[in-house]
Amino acid sequence: MRHKTDHFLTKEWRLHGLKVSELCKKIALFLILDKDYVEILSEAGKIHDIGKFYIPEYVLNAKRPLSLMERMVVDMHSYYGYMQLLEFGYPDIICQLVLMHHGKKRYRPDNIQIHSLIYELYPILLAADMYDALRSDRVYRQAMEKEQALSILKDHEEISEDILCALSVIDN
Repeated sequence: MRHKTDHFLTKEWRLHGLKVSELCKKIALFLILDKDYVEILSEAGKIHDIGKFYIPEYVLNAKRPLSLMERMVVDMHSYYGYMQLLEFGYPDIICQLVLMHHGKKRYRPDNIQIHSLIYELYPILLAADMYDALRSDRVYRQAMEKEQALSILKDHEEISEDILCALSVIDN
């Protein structure tokens, strides 16, 4: 199915997706999750930002703080990705992970029934995505050091101590 997503992902998003995928896999293995969950998280990590295809480039590449409206537009990428992956025929569990990859409090329609397993898995994708974003250069800031990134993640209520421990061990 990956071929259906290729033209939606820029080189930068593809690289970020591969890093997030690898982090998801390593965290899941550290936490001794079932191999099927490892694969699901790995696949979701690769394509989690597919919805950014629908966000205007001038917003995505802004070298300034986003306005409230622009932030709302960017937040929609999880929903757009969810809808696109459903259309491509991806398994619902991967679609729902993509929908939830920025956490419970981001945009999510009330009419989507979230599978209970998602609540166990999405914090891993959330942490991997945030961690890679913080540790990578962005148009609006330079990459952070490991300890600074972990400190920011520690303050996130949806990321457990187990996930933080995994990240601190696997990123040497």
